[in-house]
Amino acid sequence: MNAPAIEAYLNDVEKKILAAAGKPEMDIKIAVAESTVFNASARPGNVIVISFGMLSELESEDELAFWLAHETAHLV
Repeated sequence: MNAPAIEAYLNDVEKKILAAAGKPEMDIKIAVAESTVFNASARPGNVIVISFGMLSELESEDELAFWLAHETAHLV
């Protein structure tokens, strides 16, 4: 999915998570998938893919941060 503004926002949230985890040097990228299902996954190459369906269901940045931190833990 071509969503540069959304991906930039997600990557900013991810940077805050990495800083709080004491891992600011990690380079994790967030990508948005067009899928309408509620899903996120950690992929090889330090990529987290989060579905548009999941993004549309989250109600706050705190909820988003929870799911990104969960996927980040898989990569750390």
